[in-house]
Amino acid sequence: MRFISGKTETTVKVGMFGNLMSFSAGMRGCIGWRFALIEMQVVLATLVEKFEFSLASETEILRMPVTLMSPMVKGKLQEGVMMPLMVRSLE
Repeated sequence: MRFISGKTETTVKVGMFGNLMSFSAGMRGCIGWRFALIEMQVVLATLVEKFEFSLASETEILRMPVTLMSPMVKGKLQEGVMMPLMVRSLE
């Protein structure tokens, strides 16, 4: 009957990250998901602040649909998913 009535609102509200398998949602959701997200943001901000990232020279990256959109190097598809980066310290 819930499909016949046309009511689109659900009674269960999942969190902002409820669609992520890593955290889940509801009663059995990860108790530390907020801490984990903040920790990931701090690590990312530190990396962006202290390093410069650029694509390796003369490399053409293709977006290949292999379960997810994954980066692959043109001409090296047999080597699998990869995205070569040049990382330079800013300090």
